Amino acid sequence: MHNGTPTWRLTRILLLLSVCTYLASAQNAALLTSVKGVVNVKKSSGETVRASAKDDLAPGDEVSTSNGASAALMYYTGKEITLSENKKYVVAKEAKEDTFLSRLATVFSNLLWSKEKSKSVLGASRGFKPNVNRSVTGFYPSYAVERGPVLLFEWSDSQSEPGTNYVVTLRNEKGDIEKTVTVSEANRVLMPIARMNLVPGAKYRWQVRDQKSTTASKDIEFSLLSDNEKERLDQYRERLKDVCKNDSTGFRYTLLEAMLCLDANLMMQAESSLSNLVKLKPEFVVGHEMLVEVYRKVGKVEDAHAQEKVLRTLLAGE
Repeated sequence: MHNGTPTWRLTRILLLLSVCTYLASAQNAALLTSVKGVVNVKKSSGETVRASAKDDLAPGDEVSTSNGASAALMYYTGKEITLSENKKYVVAKEAKEDTFLSRLATVFSNLLWSKEKSKSVLGASRGFKPNVNRSVTGFYPSYAVERGPVLLFEWSDSQSEPGTNYVVTLRNEKGDIEKTVTVSEANRVLMPIARMNLVPGAKYRWQVRDQKSTTASKDIEFSLLSDNEKERLDQYRERLKDVCKNDSTGFRYTLLEAMLCLDANLMMQAESSLSNLVKLKPEFVVGHEMLVEVYRKVGKVEDAHAQEKVLRTLLAGE
């Protein structure tokens, strides 16, 4: 048969359509967040597999629960579905017209399944080893921060003692000192932004040291969001309220807000959202995993250890 005949052209078109259909169905749309008892997933390919928590689900997959079993699944847009015993549910594809939710779904999906670690969250860690010798570690501000009346500087000391004085030094990209402050008997300080010449988008470095022993933290880098970035973030938060029907305290809003913060490199806000998320739903394994990664990224080693213990307990109980 000649490649240019109508029949061959039709065959190629049908093959192309079938490949596109397969690729579309292979794109993950949801994940199982809870599995109790015997739960099966019938793939769109026809294969049936035993399900477990955090399994990825593609459009067309059918989740079924047996006697005494239950399951919960969640789309990457935060929509949740719960199944009691002897129920079936076919995974649908989220509506494409909502580009805002689709973007957040992509952020969430990439965090969980991409082979390369997300630049937003799962990037370089400062290490995950317990402190052997004395160390001072700076946490915030780091990565990106929103402009406000003050900047919160927060750090830890592995061998802190009452009465210790710390010196916090903030420098600009040229290395010039913007601000220096001495703090006594505290591991945090608020600095008024109005007294500093901080430019949105520029890189800044800060360091905290113990005044007596000169033990100091590594330099921590951060930048301020520009006015346009802040305005866009506020618009997204308003959009979230619309999506979540003005419930800014519920699970879905908190999850999607965490995705927004992670995508913008706002680690402090991401930590706050994820902390609230695991309080709202303690069994939500993925939330604990993301919180561990945020702790690791900003250098909160002990908090990461504690959260990992919670995570291991949850996984052991499944």
